[in-house]
Amino acid sequence: MANNPTIGYGYWSILAGTCDFTDISTATTTITNVGEGENILRWTVANSNCPSATNDVIINYENIIAEFTVTPETQIYPNATVGIENYSNPNYTSYYWEFDDGNTLTQDVFEAFFEHEYTSAGTYTITLTAYGDFCENSTAQTITILDEVSIQNTENNLFQIYPNPSNGVFEIENNTNDNIYLEILNIEGKIIYTSNFNNKTKIDLSNYSKGIYFIKLNSNNETYYKKIIIQ
Repeated sequence: MANNPTIGYGYWSILAGTCDFTDISTATTTITNVGEGENILRWTVANSNCPSATNDVIINYENIIAEFTVTPETQIYPNATVGIENYSNPNYTSYYWEFDDGNTLTQDVFEAFFEHEYTSAGTYTITLTAYGDFCENSTAQTITILDEVSIQNTENNLFQIYPNPSNGVFEIENNTNDNIYLEILNIEGKIIYTSNFNNKTKIDLSNYSKGIYFIKLNSNNETYYKKIIIQ
């Protein structure tokens, strides 16, 4: 451990690597902008009457950045499989995944893409921790798995959709007085249509296949879902 001398003076120097010292003459100084790899710093105590004494500090630093995407971010149960694409550096030591459903995964070999299946509806936070030889970094993303019950229980008085079922043309009335961001998802959870509207809008999905779709409505930081049917 470096200590300030009672006689003479002390100073920091860099033997290998790079960094910036807040104060090179203070033993307990702060360093910033540490270079990647091995950094060797030396604390030297000197005075005119005795040989200099030194103490070396080795700092190994890695700039680990964990990155990934999940698609789709909203999925409709029982189609509850999401695709995960890892954009982290493929040369890190390992990758640890937490899926917020009781399952985890450790990858000692980099995988650019894999899938994870959820077995129930809910909101889940997927967390990736990337490990290097000396450092680590984590990042997280939240996804939503919906089911028919949660969609049917959304507040029916806020939005009116008609006719439903229809041939693909729907009108939506907004009773919230807020600007609405609208997304339409197919049964696999993929977004096929987006728009913004205030009081009322008409959407035309007549070019899409017959079946069940879901409308996601974002209003004042709240999210609502409605089921529509093209027949």
